[in-house]
Amino acid sequence: MKHLITLLAFMLTVLFVQGQYMYSDFDDNQNEEFSGWPNAPTVVANPDQSGINTSANVAEWVRTPEQWAHVFCELDGTVNFDEYNTFTMKVWAPIANEVLLKLENASGAFTEVSDTVESTEEWVELEFEFPDGESGVYDKIVIFFDFMATTDNTFYFDDVEGPGYGGGSGEKPLMEEDVQDNFENDGWATIPEWFFQDPDMGELPVVEDPTDPANHVAEYDRSGEFEWTNAQFELEHRMDLSNRNVFSISVYFPSSNDYSGDLTPTAALKLQDSQMGGNAWMTQTEVLHEVTEFDTWIDLEFDFSAVSDSTNYDKVVVQFGGEGHSVPGMFYFDDIYLMGGTSLEESPLLVNVKSYPNPVKKVLYLENLEKARVVQLYDVTGKLLYETKTNGESTLQVPVENIQPGIVILNIEDMNGLVKSRKLVKH
Repeated sequence: MKHLITLLAFMLTVLFVQGQYMYSDFDDNQNEEFSGWPNAPTVVANPDQSGINTSANVAEWVRTPEQWAHVFCELDGTVNFDEYNTFTMKVWAPIANEVLLKLENASGAFTEVSDTVESTEEWVELEFEFPDGESGVYDKIVIFFDFMATTDNTFYFDDVEGPGYGGGSGEKPLMEEDVQDNFENDGWATIPEWFFQDPDMGELPVVEDPTDPANHVAEYDRSGEFEWTNAQFELEHRMDLSNRNVFSISVYFPSSNDYSGDLTPTAALKLQDSQMGGNAWMTQTEVLHEVTEFDTWIDLEFDFSAVSDSTNYDKVVVQFGGEGHSVPGMFYFDDIYLMGGTSLEESPLLVNVKSYPNPVKKVLYLENLEKARVVQLYDVTGKLLYETKTNGESTLQVPVENIQPGIVILNIEDMNGLVKSRKLVKH
């Protein structure tokens, strides 16, 4: 349904009450925009100060004959159903009619519940219970009075209440914390919950590694039915990127995908501000890489040092294969984590250095170190865990038994100060 929306706005009062907001009482401070199609409501004196509604001001909306005429409110965050799942609203109507309350977002996801006005020409309270309400998805309230009708009528409504919604940078602390996941359920992950949007917002599938059944990875299966397929998560804090601003992620792009058209062999990572709800994409910073190796795991680094002074990002979006098209494709990813600083320049002298095994439990073996000077192990925060000089030896055994399980960065420095860097998994 596409219409030219007339953006005639009036303001709503927002109060917080035990997990519930008074979205509008039309009497006090004004800080929310509410519009309509093809016309917006206006704030007027209450024409019937009796019964359950004696407030001074209410909203008046003159419904025109357009079948899909409605009023709507775009929120500054997403509806949170964790504590409360019901919207209520007082309505004065000249006729008995069905009122539909719909929650939606810019990606097309929606849920809706209706209630019926049975008593006319008096204030009644309607209730809209969302038993399957999904937190963090919907950022727009749409109300249809006399749903799908094509007749003129004037309706009044007041005291729109419902679940609270997120928003405001002050609601989440700014923290320099680990952001990581290896999809192994071994205690290393810090990401609270993943979602996969294609087009519905569902759980991100975790499957066996296509190259190693003992390893588990995230499956990214584009159905071809949604132009903006993505995997995403939202943190309980805002990321302090001043010191740690590079994300690493392992990706596997099958050659069986058709990359000859709109489906591109690209991997994008986007940082967003969740308080903008469905408009979070408007706040994003994106880093994109082209993938040139197929049917093998490769490590990509996404450098966000350009926004290291940002204090708003709490949402991460992963997107493979490009966007704005409907071509299906299968991808996999693993071992995403936030590391510190910008990547070091790769040493051309150390291309033949070998390190194994990976994953490693007790001892890491290194070979072809003739042109190496120093070997170092770091954790993902940049903390030095181990360091030794090679002293001209071509092989080296590095003890790792006492290093905590997780991702470890191996840096081997050559005589010119350049390094060969590799990500290891410590079991």
